[in-house]
This record gives sequence, structure tokens and C-alpha cells, in this order.
Amino acid sequence: MGVFGNLKQNIGKLFKTGLFHIFGINVINKIVAFLSSTLLVWILTKEEYGVFSYAWNIYHFLLLINGLGLTVGALQLCSENPDEEYCNLIFNNCLKIGLLIDLVLTAAIVVFSLCFNFSIPPARILLIILCALPLLQYLFDLLTVYLRVKKRNMAYAWTMMLNTVLTAVFTALGAFLLRDKGLICGYYLSYIITLFVGFFVFRFKFKDVKNTPKLEKSLLKTLFKISIISMCTNALSQLLFLLDTFIIGVICVDELLVANYKVATMIPTALLFIPSSMVIYIYPYFARHAGDGKWCLKKFFQVLLGMAAINGIISIILYFAAPFVIKIVYGEQYLEIVPIFRILVINFFVSGTFRAISGNIICTQRKFVFSLVESVISGAVNIAADILFIKYFGIIGAAYATCLVVALSSLISTVYLLILFNKKPPVQPAAQEDEI
Repeated sequence: MGVFGNLKQNIGKLFKTGLFHIFGINVINKIVAFLSSTLLVWILTKEEYGVFSYAWNIYHFLLLINGLGLTVGALQLCSENPDEEYCNLIFNNCLKIGLLIDLVLTAAIVVFSLCFNFSIPPARILLIILCALPLLQYLFDLLTVYLRVKKRNMAYAWTMMLNTVLTAVFTALGAFLLRDKGLICGYYLSYIITLFVGFFVFRFKFKDVKNTPKLEKSLLKTLFKISIISMCTNALSQLLFLLDTFIIGVICVDELLVANYKVATMIPTALLFIPSSMVIYIYPYFARHAGDGKWCLKKFFQVLLGMAAINGIISIILYFAAPFVIKIVYGEQYLEIVPIFRILVINFFVSGTFRAISGNIICTQRKFVFSLVESVISGAVNIAADILFIKYFGIIGAAYATCLVVALSSLISTVYLLILFNKKPPVQPAAQEDEI
């Protein structure tokens, strides 16, 4: 078979297994989400958007412990063993335990909102309104993980698209009618309707939850070990995106500067859907082949090269067209963010090509402790760099700090993964239908 024949066969396999469904829907999702976030910038005043961004940023700090990471534990265990009865046992226990944890989290958000000394005071009431949203987000995450484990990629893609469209519509409508408070109400409505459709249209069911036995002690210990370590790792990784805005709000105490930085991050952050789409698709496969170093190394290089080509083209275009893009999308009032935007575009290339791929594949190999240690190091460097750079360079220092930490994290993760794969002996290939 010639080169074009192999290419056609490989593309056909990727289409059959759902990569293009995930990627295609994610493209639509991000376009809709991007247009929605841009519309919100135009609907709200700069001051209102700055206050919302600050409150939303603090909310996501608290959301880092959502469900203690049990959705990640369910994804890992059920990807390794997709047996129906086993998966139902895992998901039902994750449902009961996770919702109980989130009830505590909801109360904690209210207490925090009442006690914390906000540098931007109007953010207090917004955070109180957000307090119950983690419960809905946890149910939504559990639904999407279930669909990924079952490789129901079409249902997964349509569920994500529905949530994105509903969020865009209801947040814009809410912002128009009730300003920043209405925007938050839009999030609630979008999750409620998406979950309703997931349960009754895509027939996602927690079967016989009431009578589901508790997990055996050893399995429960494994689930919590994976979940909590993954939660800590993901939390520390998310700090790269959250600390910048938070520290700007604390040091600069200016909602206009918060709005500037938040807007500068929008496009580079939105573009991370590209590596995220690939990770969603490849995660179950790398988890199933975790013991086969040769297979993993080969597929890792293929994914890395593909991501480098796609992200590189996008980054070059955005870097040189930055003034035009900012002016058209956000208006002349935001032209001052062009230098920050360019730095974050470079950061997108490094993060989207190396950090996002390597970091997630490491998790498929159950090297959670390594991921945690790497995240602790990156988080510590990030905090120090943010404080130092923002103090001396202003808000552009936050972009410098993020770029530095992402480069460091990418280098550590990628080198470790190459060493790990080369140490593993090759094994017998899995069934053809389980190939990427």
C-alpha cells in the first residue's frame, strides 16, 4: 500500500474512532465560546467585566478541589477496565461521595465570601451567587467522563456542544438583562438543561445507585489515591492561569488592569481546545497501553509532531497579526494589551505542544506522584515569578511569569516521559480495534 493509501486508511481509522467528531465539535464549541466571551466584553462595562473576572477567578481557585478529583479517578480506572459492572460500581460511588464533598464546598464558598477581605469589594456578592455551581459542574464532568470511557465520542461531542451553546445564549442574555449577576444565572441554566438532556436523551444513567455496594477498601484507597493526587496536580497546574489575574488584582487593585489582562488571555486560552481535544481522544488508549513503552513512544512522537505543526502555524499568524486581531475583536480601547497578547501566544505554542500533551500522558501511566511533584515546583516558581515580575514590570510581568513556568514544566514533563517510555519493554500489540 502506498503513502496515500496508508494516509487514507489512518484518516479513516481516526474518523471511525471519533477523533474528528471530538475535534470538529470542539472547534465549533470554541468559536461559540469565544464569540460569547467577546460579546460579554461589549455588553458589560470595563469596570463590570473586571469585577466579574476577579470573582470568577477566585471561584475557580475554590473549584480546584471540586469532588476531590473523583472524576479523574473514574476516568483512569474505567479506561483501564471498561467492564460494565465495574464501571457502574465506580461511577455510582463517585456520584455519592462527590456530591457530599461538593455540599461542603458550597458552604465553604459562602463562608469564604463573607469573611474574605476582597481588594475589589463588589466581587463578594458575585461569589456568593456562584456557591452552588460546583454541584452542577461535578455532575456534568461525571457525565462527560462516562461517555469518554465508553468511547461514545459522538454523544460526548454533542453534549459538550449543547452546553457551550446554552452557556453562550444564557450568559449573554443574563448579562444584558441583569448585568454581571445575570451572567452567572446563565451558567446555572445552561448546566441544568445540559444535564437534563444528558440523562433523558443520551440515556446517561446511574444504575441502581441506592443499592450500589461500597467499594472494597483496597479499590476505594486506589480511587482516592489517584483522584486526590490528580486533583492536587491539576490544581497546581491551573494556578498558572489563575494566579496571574488574582495577583494583579491584589497588587494593582485596579479592575481596569484586571480586565486588560483577562482580555489578553482570552484567545490564547481558548486555543488550548486544540491539544485538549487530542488529549480527550488519546487518554483511554494510552491508559490501556500503559505497559507498552514502544507503542507509547511511537504514538507520543506522532501526536507531538502533529501538535507542533498545527500550533506553530496558528501562533505565527496571531503573533504578527496581533494589533489587527485585538482591534477588530475587542475594540481600540484594548490595543494596549498587544504586547501581553503576543507573549501569551508564544506561551500557547509551548503549552499546547508540550505541556498539555506530556502532562496528561504521564497521568495515563499512573505516574501521579511525579506529576504532583512537578506541579508543586512549577506552582512555587509561578507564585514567586508572578509577585516579582508584576511588581517590576506591571501586568505584562504576569505574562512573562506564565511563559517561564510553562517552558520549565514542558521541559521536565517531556524529558521524563521519553525516559519512562524507553525504559519499558515492548509487549504484544493489543487488538486492532483498540489502536489509535
